[in-house]
Amino acid sequence: MVFHRHSILRSLCFLIVAVLCIALGLGSSQSTVAQTLTSQHKDTKKTTQRRSRTSPRLRRMHQAFVASASLKPMARQLLQDRTPAAYGGVEAYARRHAKEDAGALAWLVAGYAHVLDRDYGKAVDALNRAKPLAGDLGDYVSYCLGTSYSQTGRNADALVSLHDFDKTYPDSLLIRDARVMYANALLAESRGPEAIALLENERQPTRADVELALGRAYAASAQTEKAVTTLRNVYFTLPLSAEAGQAETELKKLSDNGQVAPPGFNGRRTRADLLLKGKRFSDAANEYRSLLNEVSPAERPELQLALGNRVCNSRKVSMARS
Repeated sequence: MVFHRHSILRSLCFLIVAVLCIALGLGSSQSTVAQTLTSQHKDTKKTTQRRSRTSPRLRRMHQAFVASASLKPMARQLLQDRTPAAYGGVEAYARRHAKEDAGALAWLVAGYAHVLDRDYGKAVDALNRAKPLAGDLGDYVSYCLGTSYSQTGRNADALVSLHDFDKTYPDSLLIRDARVMYANALLAESRGPEAIALLENERQPTRADVELALGRAYAASAQTEKAVTTLRNVYFTLPLSAEAGQAETELKKLSDNGQVAPPGFNGRRTRADLLLKGKRFSDAANEYRSLLNEVSPAERPELQLALGNRVCNSRKVSMARS
């Protein structure tokens, strides 16, 4: 099973770019890659920025670039443009400095760029070249490798790359993401109970990717009731997440097998309200319309008002765009 690449890249993109931007001296306005940062990791960004002032690992990374000024512009160009010439420049530099820290960092930059391009086979090659001298960058190399192995169906290799990640890299910002990825790889290897045991300890604070993976693990382990509850939590209470659509797909599979009772009114109303609050007006309207025929005459005006608000807001958005 190849799990959802956008969820992985969301986490990967912020955390890798945050570190590389610090090392490379890039600002968010200088890197098109950095503009993909998501609101989910705003707090992590602040933590990374605070750590950058004192962290020995980031100082050593920065020193590697200071000692190799010629790598900085090549790495910057590759992260921004990812052209064949940019790849060639960074990879040539990495080969010339194969026994140095800067060479390992160059291979990480190349491997991460391949991940962004979804060229996972080439990413594996570059990242394995970075691994022997990864040092303080070991968690990023292992995480990128886990991503690349999983996306190419090499789940056993992904498990090896991510095994004991939290013990090997206790200060890494990627620990929780690595656990989710590890659990997905376990699930792909038909090891659902192990995935459940891992994910049940990761549920606070709530994250849609954790809940989706846990719901799938419950379903694969024939714990249907728990699977339905968990997947509905994603679909109804986290409707703005990328995982909500995937949760709906998983619920439909269970429903097609006759294992799911119809959802209740309250959950569907919660989803509609959250979609409206998140300015997903069209989706909210569809949800409200589906509810109108199921409420009592006394409750119908409130829903009609919400639907009317959606129409009004949608027209305002259309006028603003025009």
